Amino acid sequence: MGIPLTKGMAIRYSFHMPKYNDAETKVCSKCHTQYPNTLEYFYSRPDRRGLMTHCKPCMRATSKAWRRSDPVRARESDRRDRLKRIAWNPKREIRLREEQDGKCAICQRVKLLACDHDHGRFIPRGMLCYGCNSALGKFQESPEIMLRAIGYLKKYATKEEE
Repeated sequence: MGIPLTKGMAIRYSFHMPKYNDAETKVCSKCHTQYPNTLEYFYSRPDRRGLMTHCKPCMRATSKAWRRSDPVRARESDRRDRLKRIAWNPKREIRLREEQDGKCAICQRVKLLACDHDHGRFIPRGMLCYGCNSALGKFQESPEIMLRAIGYLKKYATKEEE
């Protein structure tokens, strides 16, 4: 019988991944080509075998056609996926842009900004321009290396720069 659902309750389904023989084949529902299960199909939970109904070449062609037909939505989709991978959300990005007045957190120049994050822990840090973001990467995000670089620059600075 189960618990009666009330308004606003979420239904969770648990999927048991069926086991299939690697030697089995499946026919693509789009190009009607027969392929081995594990090689030419992407994973999909709803399918009874746990595989997409279209083969990888057909899925790639469909994706490519969609990206060509709607490049703005494709770029926005890619951006959301990248931000999701590093635990960013659009609200945080907007808030940080406003806090930083649209300027890079390091060089303070108004440029196109990227979402910076700690690569080890995937923790968001701030908004940086491309140059500063790549500089952090080149210095391996190490404060010790950056301090040595500062010492090096000071050592060879001219009197006018000081």
